[in-house]
Amino acid sequence: MGVELPIRITCLDADDLPVWPDSAPQMDVWRNSTGTKVISNYKLFPLDRRNLIGVFWLPLFLTGLVADGYHAIIRYQKASVSLDGVEIRNFEIMPGGNEAGTVISMHYYDRPTGKFLVYQTDGGILFKGKNPQ
Repeated sequence: MGVELPIRITCLDADDLPVWPDSAPQMDVWRNSTGTKVISNYKLFPLDRRNLIGVFWLPLFLTGLVADGYHAIIRYQKASVSLDGVEIRNFEIMPGGNEAGTVISMHYYDRPTGKFLVYQTDGGILFKGKNPQ
């Protein structure tokens, strides 16, 4: 599939203030249509320890394990103030796309020999095309 879903969460205490938990939050991904767990116990990473208290993230790479359809991300934590937290987010994977990824940059060249278009995907692949005229 070649696509990633960035997951970002902030751990909060009982007063809704950012807090560092006792351990990194973890998450599971469930397929809604079958109720099966497709990804289990992924730990999220601190985003910026010095400037953002309690903010964690994870680039969830959508591989063949996560098929088309609706899914639920269930994130859970144990905060430093002994407050348990659970958060559920839903997302949908639609059929289609390309394994090379999505175009993230493109440049047009006008040369005497022709007009060229060079572009790069988020999969790190460079493509080029030439106008036949």
